[in-house]
Amino acid sequence: MSSTCKRTEQHSPNIRIATRTDVGLRRIQNEDNLATLPVGDACVLVVCDGMGGHHGGAEASALAVEVFLRTMQQPQQSEFQQGFAQRMPEGVQAANWQVFQAARKRDAGTMGTTLVAAVIQRDGIGGGHQLHLANVGDSRAYLFRNGGLQQLTNDHSHVAELVASGVLTKEQAAQFPGRNVITRALGSEPTVTPDIFQFPLHPGDTVLLATDGLHSEIEDERIAEILRGNTQLDSACDALVVAALAAGGGDNITVILAQLQAGTEPTEMDSPATLEQFPERRYSPPPSTQRAWLVAFGIALIIALAAVIVWRELIPIPPPPQEAATPATAPATGNQMPDTSRLPAPPNVQPTPEGRKKKIGVRK
Repeated sequence: MSSTCKRTEQHSPNIRIATRTDVGLRRIQNEDNLATLPVGDACVLVVCDGMGGHHGGAEASALAVEVFLRTMQQPQQSEFQQGFAQRMPEGVQAANWQVFQAARKRDAGTMGTTLVAAVIQRDGIGGGHQLHLANVGDSRAYLFRNGGLQQLTNDHSHVAELVASGVLTKEQAAQFPGRNVITRALGSEPTVTPDIFQFPLHPGDTVLLATDGLHSEIEDERIAEILRGNTQLDSACDALVVAALAAGGGDNITVILAQLQAGTEPTEMDSPATLEQFPERRYSPPPSTQRAWLVAFGIALIIALAAVIVWRELIPIPPPPQEAATPATAPATGNQMPDTSRLPAPPNVQPTPEGRKKKIGVRK
């Protein structure tokens, strides 16, 4: 069996965690990275899947994990619990910037990493626990509840877009040759927009974070079957990795399992008891993104108005045509047309084609 790293932790009386990472059967180096961080009765989980040759992927994923956790710890302890989950978008942006800068220094244009992170913390209002998620790329977060498994995050990949648009079925997507091309990653641009989700948790719920080395090798139903058959987190981690290896082990495999133990009550505010009651996807864009769109729209409107004013100032308005004098004996010929030969020529304005955004896929 390939080299592995396994760790089990009890982060609080209510949260138990097990982790496992494996290089797989076809890769020389493990470019995945993971970390868990306890904060009082809350915890942070993060998984990254790096990409880029010559150790670039391993460097990118390790850097992203380090910067994300460091950013999450920046506030003082007294402020930490209240604004904890709200710092996730900031942590993702900080990690993205550091990976982007590192790629420029290395002159490694394809250096980057996915990121999926979770914060599990007690809700200060209802007393139950909430799950906060952030993701960029195709590493996933799942919720396992009452024997059922649901994917909570959206893959930022070319094949996921084809499935969403109806071009491919899920069965066809599993065999699609470009399924490892992602459309969003840390480090590919100076800024990145993470998806942000929030869900209530119940005692007994298990959160699974995993790289595509797991879900690209085995189907979700197989993952659920393994979790149903292994109630201990240690054995469940082992079984998930072994199943992915048995299916081919074509990529690095990393999983984190976090289970909310008994001893806490769920919130009473729309806390669904079954997975079927969850919406297909819950997405709330960061407030900074909404403000940025409004500011950009306002600036564009001001520029357009200014352009109209300048245009009217620069283009002279021709004087009204003077009626030509006619002899008294000349017969009336109706309205006289102005002599257009003396009017200024209209400006030569060439239409500019609208720019198109080019989405550059990052192949892992």
